[in-house]
Amino acid sequence: MEVLDQAKAEIAVFSRAVQISADAVWGNVKSIFLMRRIEVRRFKSA
Repeated sequence: MEVLDQAKAEIAVFSRAVQISADAVWGNVKSIFLMRRIEVRRFKSA
């Protein structure tokens, strides 16, 4: 049973890390997208 508990704990840590990195990637994508939109707006108004 100990091995199973160990595996469950490792899976939980792994899924948490995946969730965190997915959030980080999504945040980067959103910020890049927003910066692009701001640049486009500046370009059109110039």
